[in-house]
Amino acid sequence: MHNAFMRLTAGRMKSDYSYSNTIVYNNIPYPLDANDESNKAVIAKEAIGLAAQAVLDARKLYQDISENAPMLAKLYNTYMIDPYPELTKAHIALDKAVDKAYGYKGKGDDASRVELLLKKIADA
Repeated sequence: MHNAFMRLTAGRMKSDYSYSNTIVYNNIPYPLDANDESNKAVIAKEAIGLAAQAVLDARKLYQDISENAPMLAKLYNTYMIDPYPELTKAHIALDKAVDKAYGYKGKGDDASRVELLLKKIADA
């Protein structure tokens, strides 16, 4: 969700994104209010937290295997064909938890994600 928003709003320097806290980070509509203690919000926050920890655990699984362990750039190299399946599974689970918190039921593409986010901004 965040990457889709970032690709829409961030500037570019050459082919790299120019990430800005004032343009990107501070403007993405968050799915939950920090003070929301409703059952739905608590469950969503817990699910996201657990899924995020699973991503960190999966990274550690691959990074602790040897002195030549892959750095983050290699773990997320999109030109490789899924050499880190546990990390891929963990990210899929995290995406699902975040999607559920946003109430997203789209096709999984950037366009439908950004459409949902822009509607949330317009409704705020």
